[in-house]
Amino acid sequence: MYGHRNQAHPPARARRAYAADLSRCAATAARPFGPFMNASGHLRSQWFAIITRIESSPPVAATLAGYRSCMERAGAPAADVASSSSAGSFGLFLAWESGQESRAPGAAGALAVERHWAPIFAGCAEATVRTQEPLQLAAQQSFLHEHYQQVQALKTLAINELATAGRQ
Repeated sequence: MYGHRNQAHPPARARRAYAADLSRCAATAARPFGPFMNASGHLRSQWFAIITRIESSPPVAATLAGYRSCMERAGAPAADVASSSSAGSFGLFLAWESGQESRAPGAAGALAVERHWAPIFAGCAEATVRTQEPLQLAAQQSFLHEHYQQVQALKTLAINELATAGRQ
């Protein structure tokens, strides 16, 4: 494939060149959206702080023991499903599950891992999501109401940046 003895992996020089090209391309593609990202930074930080509080709030945390127990019964390692927040617990599991997929034999093996774990995860996480989602939606309504003017200004900026990016 690459004209070298190890056909599956390009040489280090080619990998570095590819990474450099990818980095330049990503930077060029992101450039038109820089003003939006800068202008929205403070508001995004505020929103993510709210989400983080909800994900580790007492009502959500109370559901995590059931989630962990369900996942462990299904065969997930305890260390890969246990955290004090829903995002942490879900993130640990998804990282572990991705590792299982990467070690599976070929695409069919990875798909088999995904097909096995997806319904288990959805079932085990249901109570947590059912508790967390209404809290997030209520917070979202309040947040958007409180920051209406800022959100509208960001909306205008985003529309303008998309138009600029489209012309490039």
